[in-house]
Amino acid sequence: MVSLKVARVKQRVMILIPGFSIEGILAIPPQARLSDFLNTARQFIAVLDAKIFETKTNKFVQETPFVELNRDFIVSIVPLEDKGIS
Repeated sequence: MVSLKVARVKQRVMILIPGFSIEGILAIPPQARLSDFLNTARQFIAVLDAKIFETKTNKFVQETPFVELNRDFIVSIVPLEDKGIS
C-alpha cells in the first residue's frame, strides 16, 4: 500500500491576529522557508498545540490541540525556535 503522508517539520511560531496572539506549531515541508510555506498555503492554516492570548493584556484565553486560522487575518508570524521540534 502506498503512503499518502507528506513529510513535515514542526516549527514553533507566534502568530499575531487582530486582538490575539497564538503560540503554536506549524507543520511545514522539510526544505521550505516559513515565508514560502505561507505564500503557498491554502486559505486556512492548521496550528497545533495552540495557546491563545489577548494581545492587550497578554491574558491567557485558551489552549487547544488544533486550530485553523484564516490567512487573511494573520498580521505577522514570528518563528520561536529552530525547525525540528520532536
